[in-house]
Amino acid sequence: VVVCSGWGRSSQWYQNLAAHPNTTIQLGSRVHEVSAVFLNTSECGDEMVRYSLNHPRAARRLSKFMNFDCDGTTAGYRAVGEQLPIVHLDRQL
Repeated sequence: VVVCSGWGRSSQWYQNLAAHPNTTIQLGSRVHEVSAVFLNTSECGDEMVRYSLNHPRAARRLSKFMNFDCDGTTAGYRAVGEQLPIVHLDRQL
């Protein structure tokens, strides 16, 4: 699972996850133990590019909603991603 804090690192859920990276999440009726992996700036840019390729309409809308001036190019989405904290929630085995 990949999550992005659109309002930055000051979001309460992000701070809670940073304080307790080993936690549980619920997807539908299933509960999973996960470990949070906080991506570095470059990895966040890569993740946003991947998202924009798989979900171009949503990427445009989200960028606009978060007040990013994105031109819709790979470089533009990379620049947006580099400004957002993105977290991978990896299942614990």
